Amino acid sequence: MASWLLVHERWAADWVAKQREKTPTAEPDRFARYGPEAIRLLSAALMADGLPGGVILLAAAAVRVAFQHQPVGLAVSVFLLAVGIGAGGLGIARSVQAGQAGKRHRENSPFKE
Repeated sequence: MASWLLVHERWAADWVAKQREKTPTAEPDRFARYGPEAIRLLSAALMADGLPGGVILLAAAAVRVAFQHQPVGLAVSVFLLAVGIGAGGLGIARSVQAGQAGKRHRENSPFKE
């Protein structure tokens, strides 16, 4: 694999791979054209980075509203905001990497579209 995944991203990617193996479907695999590396990166982007980043951003907003005039609440909400933006940015980076991996897979595929 050409990309490095963080520990929590690797866990999410492995979990998605096991679920895909465990539950075969009769419909055609819509993600087959992206290749295995892109699927791992997409699952890392969505499950391990994007979803927690969104939840952390919502928590930052809730803390900000709950503790409007207290300096500690402001500090906690700014910290959560920074962590949420960082996780979301990492998810965006993984999504871009997944797109590039899918493009490489389709270029090397014998069944070009």
